[in-house]
Amino acid sequence: MKKLIFTLLMTAFGITASQANDFEKGVLKGIEMLQSSTTATASAEVTNYFERLSEVNKGEWLPLYYAAYGSLKEGFQQEDSDKKDECYNKGLDFIRRAKELNPNESEILTMEAYLKLMYISNDAMSRAPSQTSEAIGLLEKAKALNPN
Repeated sequence: MKKLIFTLLMTAFGITASQANDFEKGVLKGIEMLQSSTTATASAEVTNYFERLSEVNKGEWLPLYYAAYGSLKEGFQQEDSDKKDECYNKGLDFIRRAKELNPNESEILTMEAYLKLMYISNDAMSRAPSQTSEAIGLLEKAKALNPN
């Protein structure tokens, strides 16, 4: 009986470790894709990759963070101002979802501030006066949570 319980526990542990390992491999693959994406289309593909990864790993905030990062990068690579706004807003939606999972993660808050600042810079004359303080507040909160 002890051998059976031990075998079942080891099998369960092996399956759990394998799933965690697959998640880590998936994130690392996506990061490599993100680093090599040099066009808006490639960045959109990376965003979609991380969005799919987040659907498979619903309790993880990291794929949503990287989906937001992909949206940010895609926004940089867009020429059209409206498309930039779409990318930045899509990234902010990923951040909103990530914050539901981990509201006090400094990295999420920093990415949110970065996306907001890029959104503001896309039409600075009309957006900066009313929205900059919110983005700066996010950076200050992130720094308070993690001074490093």
